[in-house]
Amino acid sequence: MSNYNPRLKHQIIIDRIETLSFRIHDRFPKSSLKEHSFLFLQFAKVFRDNIAQAKNLSKWFWLWKAMLIVVSISLSIYLLIILRTELSLPSAETSSLNILDACFNMSFLFFGFLYFLSTLDKWYTRKRISVLLIELKNFIHVADMHQINKDPNHFHDDYIKSENSPTKKLTQFELQRYLDYTSEFVSLASKLSCLVLNKFNDDQEIMSRVNEVVLLCNGITHKIWQKIIILNTLEDSR
Repeated sequence: MSNYNPRLKHQIIIDRIETLSFRIHDRFPKSSLKEHSFLFLQFAKVFRDNIAQAKNLSKWFWLWKAMLIVVSISLSIYLLIILRTELSLPSAETSSLNILDACFNMSFLFFGFLYFLSTLDKWYTRKRISVLLIELKNFIHVADMHQINKDPNHFHDDYIKSENSPTKKLTQFELQRYLDYTSEFVSLASKLSCLVLNKFNDDQEIMSRVNEVVLLCNGITHKIWQKIIILNTLEDSR
C-alpha cells in the first residue's frame, strides 16, 4: 500500500508563494502587488513557527495540569494515612471530621485550579491563533484591494468612461495575468490557514476561525474569476 499522506506541507506552500512572488516581479516589477507578495512570503515563512509556539505553550499547560494532579493524589494519600491514624485515637470522631473537612476543601481548591488552567490554556491558545489568522486576513484583504478597481469592462467597444472611472493602465493580456496572480495569491493564503488544522484539529472554535478564512478566500476568488470570465468572453468574441 502507498505511504502517500494527503496533508498540506508548509514548505511546499512556501515554494509556491515564492514562485508566485517572482512571477509577479517579472511581469509587474513596479506594482504594489509585487511588494505585497514578498511581504506575504516573509509572513508565510514564520507562520508554522507561530503555530508551533502556540502548541508548545499548550503542552506547558498540560505539564502543569499533570503536576497538579500528581500533587493532588499524593496529598490525598497523605491525608488518608493521617485519617487512618487519627481513627485509632480516643478523640477520633472530632479529628476525623476535621480531616474530612480539610480533604473536601483541598479537593475543591485543586479541582478549581485545574479547571482554571484548562480554561486559561484554551483561551490563550485561541487568542494567539486568532491574532495570527487576523494578520493573514489582512494580507488577503489587501490583495483584494489591489484588484478591486481592475475593471475588465474597459475593453468593451461600447464602454463609456465616466469622470471617476479607474484608469486603464494594463492591456487585456496583462489584466488577465494580474487577476490570475491575485487569485493564486488568495488561494495560497487559504491553504496556509489550513496548516493550523494540522495542530488544532480538535478545537471547534479554532476550526471555525480557519473556516472563516477559507470562506473569505472563496468569496474573493469567485469575484476575481467573474472578471476573468468576462475577459475570456471578450477574447472569444473577437
